[in-house]
Amino acid sequence: MLHATWVDAYTPIMGAVVALAEAERRFRPSSLRTWFVTALYKALGLHMAELIATIDDTVVGYAGYSLESDGHIVVWMLYVAPDVQGIGIGTRLLDGIEARAPEAKTMRLEVLQANTRAIAWYRRQGFDIFHEQPQAFSGTPLPVFYMDRPGPKFRQPAMRNGSEPDATLKAAPHITS
Repeated sequence: MLHATWVDAYTPIMGAVVALAEAERRFRPSSLRTWFVTALYKALGLHMAELIATIDDTVVGYAGYSLESDGHIVVWMLYVAPDVQGIGIGTRLLDGIEARAPEAKTMRLEVLQANTRAIAWYRRQGFDIFHEQPQAFSGTPLPVFYMDRPGPKFRQPAMRNGSEPDATLKAAPHITS
């Protein structure tokens, strides 16, 4: 699921050869849990919690996040399998993160500037750009935006555009920590 999502999201940005090579490197079974988590989080002493969305025992979504000591949620990774995008799984993952940190001031994330599809989706979820950098936090030499939205306790009730997530779900995913 993560391999296919990576290739789908980053082929238009990096080209097929580079995106496929990066997906192979990052998501082969021997390195799936270590590519970002071990190299970055443990080195920085961060703890990342995870949510996994499944439909009929098939993993269809993944979110990695942390609640920082300053009261902000940082979403480090959010992936939804390409064949089930658009049915509310990403929204359910974000909602699941917030349910585990209802007092959070904001939810923040980093997105490649060239990933216009993700930026548009995050905007529909109530995120706004608050900063930009010439390269990603992970060291990827591509420009990024940092986006955030107020935490659930600090925002207006009708934050999302369109219908509520449950109204768009065609198959209800099971979200687990």
